[in-house]
Amino acid sequence: MPINYDLAKRESPRLKAELTRAQKKDYQAVLDAARRAVQRWEAWGAWPDDWARWQRAIVDAANQHTRHTGDYVVAPRLEDLVTRGPLHCDGRCCEHRTSEAHGSETVSQILG
Repeated sequence: MPINYDLAKRESPRLKAELTRAQKKDYQAVLDAARRAVQRWEAWGAWPDDWARWQRAIVDAANQHTRHTGDYVVAPRLEDLVTRGPLHCDGRCCEHRTSEAHGSETVSQILG
């Protein structure tokens, strides 16, 4: 699949702005913004050079969430947010997880 540079050039500033707005909210907002960014990057055919900006935002938001709520969450890796094909429930969505933080796991879930 060829890289769509025109689409990337148009959408990149919007995705960065969305991440900035999400960082002013909460962990869930940052995770949602990162998930949308990854989906758009996959649609372009390439990830931007500054992809780590989104990963750092997820980790920072997870740490902030833990400090404020006491609910320890493991920040997912960006590549784990990639969805192939149409979105569907794989049993890990917020309706099927016991964690309050979408896309993350609590300590009790990890230690099992």
